[in-house]
Amino acid sequence: MRHLKHRRRGFTLIELLVVIAIIAVLIALLLPAVQQAREAARRTQCRNNIKQLGLALHNYLDTHKVFPPGVIWNSPTSLFTGPRTPMLVFLLPYIDQSNTYNLVNFSVAGILWYGNNTAATGASVPMLLCPSDGLGGTHKAGSGTQQLFMTNYSAVFSGNQLSDMNTTNISLKAVFRPNASTPIRDINDGTSNTMLMAESLTGTPADLRGSAWSDQPAGAFFFTELGPNSPLPDRCYPCCNWCDQQTTGGRPLDNLPSTNGDGSTTDSAAARSRHEGGVHIVLADGAVRFASESMSINIWRGLSTVRGSEILGEF
Repeated sequence: MRHLKHRRRGFTLIELLVVIAIIAVLIALLLPAVQQAREAARRTQCRNNIKQLGLALHNYLDTHKVFPPGVIWNSPTSLFTGPRTPMLVFLLPYIDQSNTYNLVNFSVAGILWYGNNTAATGASVPMLLCPSDGLGGTHKAGSGTQQLFMTNYSAVFSGNQLSDMNTTNISLKAVFRPNASTPIRDINDGTSNTMLMAESLTGTPADLRGSAWSDQPAGAFFFTELGPNSPLPDRCYPCCNWCDQQTTGGRPLDNLPSTNGDGSTTDSAAARSRHEGGVHIVLADGAVRFASESMSINIWRGLSTVRGSEILGEF
């Protein structure tokens, strides 16, 4: 009987290339799903962060019977008069940051953070950062070398720009204003129809956009002149002229379009995020909603007021 000898054969070059091509196709199909899953997790974490800020605002309300002031300036009529304390500083004890709050020297005559309170300003507060942003990191340098912890969540202020902040027009007033605290009884539009905070973006290492200590538009607060994630530019000071990339135009590819503001009257900044389609907001009843960037600008502006008597409908 003859025994047939079987010869072992390896992969041919063509077969190997086919296998590699199949693996490449599978990876190409899998990567978007992985990225989507990661973004879904980041988006959930961001939603939880702003929810915690809503709870902190209500804990402050329970303690003081009013929401915190949007910013404290020494003069009730002049902008940016020291010691310049923005709202998020008052919230520190209510987000488990009492140690940071206790480091703050509130008797500083000038700017609370400019060259002062360096131990407090450099403290990292991860809960204030959206994991989808990542541009600003846990903290960054502002003017000079001082470290300022960052935030991706800003308070909504009255009107469309700096000159509207102390408006006497009741239809434009928001919960947060300079040198003023709002009791919940003043929210005549209903707490489920009134916005407290929304997402914002951090900037470059030489830019104050997103600084929790900055009492400027795109820092501690934003306006509703522009809708969420608007492609139109913000007018920020010192957003552009301290920017380490360019002096005009901002960073539109990072959803940070901007032009130089005047520092006193026309400055404005929109709510912005890295999430596709819109931004997270927290309402005065503590609920978190995702505000679509395609929503009507009239609805968006109506959400910012406490007594505008707007009929909002679904948003």
